[in-house]
Amino acid sequence: MYFQCHSCEQLLMADDADASQFIICGHCDCVTKVPEHQFAPRTLIDEFVIKKALGHGGMGTVYLAHQLSLDRMVALKVLMSDFARSSEFIRNFIREARIAAQIVHPNIVQSYKVGEWNGVYFFAMEYVNGRTLKEIVMQEGPVHWRKALDIIRQTASALDAAWRELQLVHRDIKPDNILVDTRGVAKLADLGLAMAAQETITDDDEVMGTPQFISPEQILGNAMDVRSDLYSLGASLFYVLTANFPYTGNDARDIVTQHLQAPIPNPCNLVPEIPPTVGEIVMKLLAKRIEDRYEDPMELMTAIDTALAAPETYTRTRNQTRTPGTASFKTTRSIKTGKTKKKIISKKLRTSTRHRPE
Repeated sequence: MYFQCHSCEQLLMADDADASQFIICGHCDCVTKVPEHQFAPRTLIDEFVIKKALGHGGMGTVYLAHQLSLDRMVALKVLMSDFARSSEFIRNFIREARIAAQIVHPNIVQSYKVGEWNGVYFFAMEYVNGRTLKEIVMQEGPVHWRKALDIIRQTASALDAAWRELQLVHRDIKPDNILVDTRGVAKLADLGLAMAAQETITDDDEVMGTPQFISPEQILGNAMDVRSDLYSLGASLFYVLTANFPYTGNDARDIVTQHLQAPIPNPCNLVPEIPPTVGEIVMKLLAKRIEDRYEDPMELMTAIDTALAAPETYTRTRNQTRTPGTASFKTTRSIKTGKTKKKIISKKLRTSTRHRPE
């Protein structure tokens, strides 16, 4: 393995058998410790020196890393070995990453480099110093509706750019994939990666998605466009406003069944301070039929602008609400659905990457 001396930061090489042993740096004569494994801090992947792990997900681990050639910090996603062993996935992964890299937008995590290093496949991208929307809600509870709308509007702008420029559908919009930096700028992550995973699936009854945020047409395997992402964005907005999922159940099968059959929830019933116009935005985004949603992200952005421009004068009597965060996060694991009595669920679902390029 290659790694940096902890003293002079020169690159050194050691055998895997030397892991956790001490050696003498040939540059500064300092005694330095060999990292304990391939992805430990100070190890090298291509031109990136690992600093620390930022998060783990279904496709791999994201690390904070230093890019030597440009002397900058990046988020480095390293694929799990299961994915790396699939030549078809690697082809899709590299192609989709390169396509996503063509989009330069202030609300999209910028792609830098995709490649392979000694059998390790990686994806380097912009490092965002902030938190995911999920982390914000779990740490602070429901977000004020004005702040929530501002974040969702920025995300809609990112979706608009991806759709208008390259006809890209994200396929896995969720609070985990929306980052907010220390200035309040929202950044959409994992653009193109869910598509790469979906194209690798060989089982006709399998589809990528996260059950709490997946659209009805994605569950059924029907045609998708940017309005499918808008549905997932609406489910994310509901979660951010209320700290609850729009639909809950005993298991993932129950949840996806509700996406298809249950009445559309109004967040105003959980948080009375939310104006009715904001509730209407959420419910339109969560329309079961794709044609009943906003036509495109621009139309959603216009509706949000109208809601934000209105004076904050609405009040109502508080109804009984659920405790923030009562929805179980355990149901975001990989799932497989069965048939309902009406046979309207015919697909198996599998949770895709949790990616946090902070």
